[in-house]
Amino acid sequence: MRTGFPNNPKPYKTFWYQLIVSPRYRVIRHFVLLATVIFIILQSPDEQEFRSPINIWLTIGFFLYFIGCLYLNAYCFVLKFLIKGKFYSYLMLVLGLCVISFILLCVLDIILEPYRLVPSAQENKTEILTGFFEFLIFFGIAMAASSALKLFQHWLQSLEQFYTMEMNNFNLEMNLLKNQVSPHFLFNILNNVHILIEEEPKTASKMLMNLSDLLRYQIYDCESSVFLSADVTFLRDFLELEASRRDDFRFSIDHSGENREIEIPPFLFIPFVENAVKHSYTNSEPSFVEVSFCLKKQELEFTCVNSKPEMNEICSDEHRGIGLENIKRRLSLLYPGRHHLTIENAENCFSVLLLIQL
Repeated sequence: MRTGFPNNPKPYKTFWYQLIVSPRYRVIRHFVLLATVIFIILQSPDEQEFRSPINIWLTIGFFLYFIGCLYLNAYCFVLKFLIKGKFYSYLMLVLGLCVISFILLCVLDIILEPYRLVPSAQENKTEILTGFFEFLIFFGIAMAASSALKLFQHWLQSLEQFYTMEMNNFNLEMNLLKNQVSPHFLFNILNNVHILIEEEPKTASKMLMNLSDLLRYQIYDCESSVFLSADVTFLRDFLELEASRRDDFRFSIDHSGENREIEIPPFLFIPFVENAVKHSYTNSEPSFVEVSFCLKKQELEFTCVNSKPEMNEICSDEHRGIGLENIKRRLSLLYPGRHHLTIENAENCFSVLLLIQL
């Protein structure tokens, strides 16, 4: 993956962006909204239809009710229906709120009729229908404006989340390039090749080819997404290199399911396997790492099991910490609400189960 933007860590953190999105400016945003509504009400024609105290209370009541409708639309209807694609449900809710509001105004008009300065003429059906459509247009414009502002805010937040995910992927790749193929690891591999090059040239050649494939995949082959089979091949090369320098190490990697050629973010599973290899050493029995991928309909199941020393309480805490916090954060960005991670620390082995809804 070559994103190429580490020099500007937060391009969206401008003042105007913060003003619209940041919780720090929430009070200012609400104040601006209230001031705007008050300004609109004050700009309306000043008709003294009722006696003075009633006019004042009507203005205050209309202001509070109108603000309540705007907030109900922005924080309930938009977030729970419109953003989730339930457009018709959202439209019916807004239309229902409009009808209820118009009925309340009509009822209020009837109740306050005795307090009018000039009695109003009885309206016919056509006038009532015309009044309803005029109210519908006004109400619809107000709801559309509040929805547009909330959707714009949500879009900016999604944009920031996307950028954070991209930066997280970039930093993860850089850390993997530094840590996964560390100088110590390369030194051990090359030293083994040097020893085997005369005694077992075929084995030495295979080790060099595996190392070459591993480095090429990390540096050149990764894009924003890769095929799962490519990641599996990378993990196999990594484990084969580890097995070539450890006589007491065995591994297995299985890839099964309906459609194997799905696309995933690169380096998604490597931290789990790297931790498994690092902490698979045992005191008596041969160490092992077992990796499997299984596709079931629209779900990818990844498991990684490794051996460990019998007394490994301190090491197991380190096992959990190294790289796992980063991968948890990355999973929450890539698959929000669509993944489940289970980590078990048994007596003789350590296991990871990751379920991803594709």
